[in-house]
Amino acid sequence: MTVEQGRNPKLARIVDALVLLGALFLFEAPAALEPNRWEIRLLRPSGEALLLLLFARAAARRRARRGVWRALGGASAVLLVFRVDRAFTIVATRAEPNLWDQLFLVKHLAVLAVDVFRTGAAGVVLAIGATVAVAVLGGTWVARNAARALVRTTGSSVLPDLLLGAALVVGTWAGARPRERPLVPWIAPDLVASVRRSVELAGGAPSSAGAARPPLPAIARRPDVAFVFVESYGRIVAEDHGLRPAFTAALGALSEELSTRGLRTASGFATAPVSGGRSWLAVASILLGRPIRTETEFRRAVAGGEARDGLPGLFERAGWDTVLLAPADRARLGVDRDNPFGYRHYVGLDDLDYRGAPVGWGVVPDDVSLARVEGRLLARETAPVFFHFHMVSSHTPWLEVPEGAPPLDVRCEHAPLARLCTGYARSVLFDLRVALDFAARRADGLVVVLGDHQPPFLVPREASFDVPVHVVARDPSLLAEFFRRGFSPGVDLPTGDRPVRAEDLGALVVRAVVRARASASASR
Repeated sequence: MTVEQGRNPKLARIVDALVLLGALFLFEAPAALEPNRWEIRLLRPSGEALLLLLFARAAARRRARRGVWRALGGASAVLLVFRVDRAFTIVATRAEPNLWDQLFLVKHLAVLAVDVFRTGAAGVVLAIGATVAVAVLGGTWVARNAARALVRTTGSSVLPDLLLGAALVVGTWAGARPRERPLVPWIAPDLVASVRRSVELAGGAPSSAGAARPPLPAIARRPDVAFVFVESYGRIVAEDHGLRPAFTAALGALSEELSTRGLRTASGFATAPVSGGRSWLAVASILLGRPIRTETEFRRAVAGGEARDGLPGLFERAGWDTVLLAPADRARLGVDRDNPFGYRHYVGLDDLDYRGAPVGWGVVPDDVSLARVEGRLLARETAPVFFHFHMVSSHTPWLEVPEGAPPLDVRCEHAPLARLCTGYARSVLFDLRVALDFAARRADGLVVVLGDHQPPFLVPREASFDVPVHVVARDPSLLAEFFRRGFSPGVDLPTGDRPVRAEDLGALVVRAVVRARASASASR
């Protein structure tokens, strides 16, 4: 609906001006989400917006048919959807979107939205959905009406066309020169690049084999091995000035505790293949010994049988029992429980018989699920155990924290809301206490406590993909391999700048177990 100039000319001019302003910055408006500190940055008209106005103005002057306007509106909608998608993807994962891979992730995003909705973040989910819908529908309407507004404002003068054309040419030429911020950015190259990546990914490259690992010999005493993943535990805790003091103090105290118990510890960083989410890809990279960065690669590894030959299978064939504790795994609409790596014992939500109040996205607090698995399963094992626990209490949205989380009030440098930062810090510190207490109880073996990826929304775009890694054992020979790779003693925040690749951690653990045990056997 438009305001007729004959009835209210002043209001009509205001509406026309707003429509023109909206059209100029239509495709670049989502970029306001992308800055490191969440401030609204100076927007610039995109090349597509200027080009759209030129075409639409010509169509309006010639009274083009309805099909032309529908085509212009459709093109605007496609560009706008991609721009919004790209902005949200960069904010959450700090990676460029891959359209083909996102088709596979629709189900995961839908399930995550439902799960997050249940945690009390209903307003956030609805707000995001409404924002996207309004942006696309409203943006399409603006694009279709901007040319008419320009014609009403300037009449048949060619001056607007000359100005638009000059801005398009000069801005594009200046943008082609090396500079941090081009005068007139173009969206089409990003869209074409995403389509090209999608075509390459959809091409079906065969699943490659995992990294070569030394065989596990038949030794008399085989230590238990455990991987404990702390959800969203990233290097940001060591680099953000608001988070670092709290984590330095807490980990320092835990390091002293473990030392007084006679335990040896080592810490370092590993570079994860993803950031902000898709934990299963980060975990699969470690278990398979090669980087898994897309859902497509993961599905091919599972479908081709490579997952069954991963780290759990290697230990199981050498005589270890394998246990997966995934307390958030549960069957729900469109999602089945899945055990792609073939753990002998797979413990999900339904197996825990939890009847307490749900806490956060993961439902069951991690200390509760771990205590039940220790009492019902691990304590009864007679064979050595390869144990994998993916913790859930520190999963976004961090609006609910488990009972027993430390009282904190912190402010992150890059968080849009202080509550997010405080909830994140409290949840991660709670899980670190649970994980390292478990490590102390199982320290006759080798326990690796690590993050899966950096958290979403809290880190700047240029930050690394590194996650902290803490290794605990009573036998110092089990840590020798980690010290050779640049790890430092203690479970304090690592200070070194020599991160290992996450996909190398599995082979590193295998070498630590083989060489430590071989050394111990030779010394007896």
